[in-house]
Amino acid sequence: MNIKHLAMMELNDEVLLENRYEAMLSGLPSGGLTANLKNGRYYYKRMYNGSYEYIGSEASEMVRSLKLRKFLEVSISAIENNKKLITDLCEGFLSPDPETIVTSLPRAYRPEGEENFDEPYFVDYRGWEYSPYVRDERFENLLAFETVKGELVRSEAEALIADLLYEKKISYHYREQIETCSTILYPTFCIAVKSDKCFRLLEHCGSPESAGCVSTFLWKIEKYMKAGFVPFRDVFFTFEEADGRIDMKYLNLLAEAHFR
Repeated sequence: MNIKHLAMMELNDEVLLENRYEAMLSGLPSGGLTANLKNGRYYYKRMYNGSYEYIGSEASEMVRSLKLRKFLEVSISAIENNKKLITDLCEGFLSPDPETIVTSLPRAYRPEGEENFDEPYFVDYRGWEYSPYVRDERFENLLAFETVKGELVRSEAEALIADLLYEKKISYHYREQIETCSTILYPTFCIAVKSDKCFRLLEHCGSPESAGCVSTFLWKIEKYMKAGFVPFRDVFFTFEEADGRIDMKYLNLLAEAHFR
């Protein structure tokens, strides 16, 4: 898991939330509130420019507006604090990624040539990505969508997934044959996860509205579990809308949290 990338995504979410809160705040009246309890009910005064004005009970529009104003002000203050903490983290974060460390070493300390990839602290993920592998050839006639990387895949959604992985420099194999002791699997993507030094699978399941999608999805989960792959730990699933669109925000979160 890449902590810095997750932090940057959180920072972006905080900024978007702050902008929304500030827009809401701009339309609210200024001032503060005091409350007095009388006969089991609170009554309020507005504090503004050093004076107090009685404005009624909870039902008052002014009371509700000033309560919302306080909520927004405290929230924005918390967001400002979080933005500073996240920015400091990102600026001071040093990646422990072996490839990053090795390439930053003085030349005398770097492994040489092919020996580079025999060392336990360095895995050639790019070399793995472009190495030959056994691929599912059962649906070659359905490969009609080209990715940025130049591969052909079966759907526009699969092309979007492949392009996102490629742009994030996440190494993958498309529909690689994986043999286990009990079965043969053909996940849509086999992904090399550098931060955890492991491989995870991504299965694109199409649209839940299409015929047979749900039953196929449940069958796949059962098949993966029987092969020892735990859903949402070792293998992840994506879906698309009926018109072929895919939730790119969710895909980005998935990539940053589990495939980096």
